[in-house]
Amino acid sequence: MTLNLEKTWEVVVRGTTKKLLPEPMKDIERKEELRLLGVTLHERPCKWDTHIDHMITKASSRLYILSLLILRILFTGANTGANTVIANTILR
Repeated sequence: MTLNLEKTWEVVVRGTTKKLLPEPMKDIERKEELRLLGVTLHERPCKWDTHIDHMITKASSRLYILSLLILRILFTGANTGANTVIANTILR
């Protein structure tokens, strides 16, 4: 098994310490933040701004899609029984 250096990054989690950072690892890019399993990790453990902003943007776009779906179901000729049940479920 070999390490793919193009997909490998380093983040030093350091909190509020004033100590100097260790030297970067050879051939590995150091980042201040990175996404791992859908969570944005930052070098400062208490800084969640980037992660929260991303989640709000994602939720906002999904709510917009749902609102368009509801409008289409309610105000077009697509008012079948199943669509009405979906619209009522979403609106509750």
